[in-house]
Amino acid sequence: MESVCIDCQQKAEFICFCQDIKLCKACVPNHQKKTTGPHKLVLIGDPDLEKIQLEFNKTRRALKGTKKGGKKKPAAPKKPTRTPEEEQKLIEEKEALKYRMTEELRKLRHFKEGIISQLSNQAARIIQHIVGEHDKAKEILNRECGAKQSSIHEAIVECDKTPANGDIERGNVVLAKVLDAPNMDALNLVNSKCTVREKNISLEGSLTFQITLQPLQSNVKLIEFLRENGAGMNEKIKQLFDDVLAERHHTINEIKLNKVSLGKDGAKQLAAVLPKYNKIKSLRLTDTELGVEGAKKIASGLSSLKNLQKLCISKNALGAQGAKSIASGIKDISGLKNIDLSNNKIGNEGTKFIAAAIKSMAELRSLRLSNNNLSTESARALASILVGLKKLKTLNLADNNFQGEDRIMLKQTAPKDCNIEV
Repeated sequence: MESVCIDCQQKAEFICFCQDIKLCKACVPNHQKKTTGPHKLVLIGDPDLEKIQLEFNKTRRALKGTKKGGKKKPAAPKKPTRTPEEEQKLIEEKEALKYRMTEELRKLRHFKEGIISQLSNQAARIIQHIVGEHDKAKEILNRECGAKQSSIHEAIVECDKTPANGDIERGNVVLAKVLDAPNMDALNLVNSKCTVREKNISLEGSLTFQITLQPLQSNVKLIEFLRENGAGMNEKIKQLFDDVLAERHHTINEIKLNKVSLGKDGAKQLAAVLPKYNKIKSLRLTDTELGVEGAKKIASGLSSLKNLQKLCISKNALGAQGAKSIASGIKDISGLKNIDLSNNKIGNEGTKFIAAAIKSMAELRSLRLSNNNLSTESARALASILVGLKKLKTLNLADNNFQGEDRIMLKQTAPKDCNIEV
C-alpha cells in the first residue's frame, strides 16, 4: 500500500520519528513549525531506516531523562501589591522618563543631521580640491610632455631633411644635446617613467629612438616567475602571460585550453597567472592531463576566479584526491552556474568533496559527473544537497553504477523541473 502524507494525503516521501508520521516534501516545513522537540526526517525506503529510528529513540529517551533529573527552577517571588497613590506616582514617573528619552532622541537626531551636513560640505570641498589639483597636474604633464614630444619630432624632421654628407642644424635643443653627448648609449632625453635613448644618427636617413618602460609593480613577481619557469612553456600558456604584461587580459572573458598537455608543470604555470584573470566567466580545461598533482597546483588559482560562471575539467583523471583539490578551489565561487567534472574517476569519496563544495551554490544550473565510478553512496551525498539547489536544471550522472532505488532517491530530492540522466 502506498504511503500517504498525514497532512495533505498526497504521496509521502519522508518519515519523521518525532511522532512516527509520514509526510510529503511540501508539508515538512509546516510540520517542523507546529511541533516541538527533536525532528528526524528520513527518506521512505532508506535501507537504514530501522537503525536510524533506534538511534533516534535512544537519543530522545536520553534527553527526556536529562530533563527529568535536572534541577527545578526556583519559584519567582511574588510582586508586592501597590496602593492607588503608588500606582499613580509610578505612572507619572514613567511618563516623565518617556518625555526625557524622547527629548534626548530628538537632540541626538538633530546632532546627527548636523554632523552629516558638515561632512557633506567638507566632502564636497575636498572633492573639488582634488579635481582642481588633478586638472592642474594634467595640464602640467600635457604641457611638459607636449614640449618634449614636439622637440624630438622637430629633431627627427631636421635629420630627415638634411642632405647626405650635410651638416646637421644645431639650433634644435634635442639635436644639440645628442651631438654633444660624449657617450651616446647613456644619453637620456626624457626624465620620466620611460627613458628615451638615442641609438643611431644617419646623415642619409633618420634619427631613431628606443623607449624602455618600467613594468608595473604588481607584475614584478609574475615576470620573475616567467624568468624562472618559462623554459619549455606551452605557447598558449605563454600567451596568457604576454596578455597580462601587455595589459590586454582585462578584455578576456574565457580561457580555453582543451587538449593542451598541461600536466603538473603546466598546471603550476597556469595557477600563477590565473589570479590576473579574475574577471573571466568561463574556464575550459578538457583533456589537459592534469591528474592528481596538476589539480593540487591549479586549485590555488581557481580560488581567485570570483566571477567564474562555467568550469569544465573533464577527462583529467583527477581521482578522489584531485576532486578534493578542485572542491577546495571552487567552494567560495558562489556564482558558478555550470560544472563539468565528467570522466575523472572521482568515485564516491570524490563526490562527497564536490557535494560539500557546491551545496551553497544557489545559481548552479548544470552539474555533470558522468562516468566517474559512482554508486549508492554518491547518490546519498548528492541527495542531501539537491534540496538546496533550487535553480538546478541538468544533473548528468550517466555511465555510473547506480541502482533503481538511487534513481528514485535523486528524483525525489532534486527540483521538480530538473532533468536527471542516470
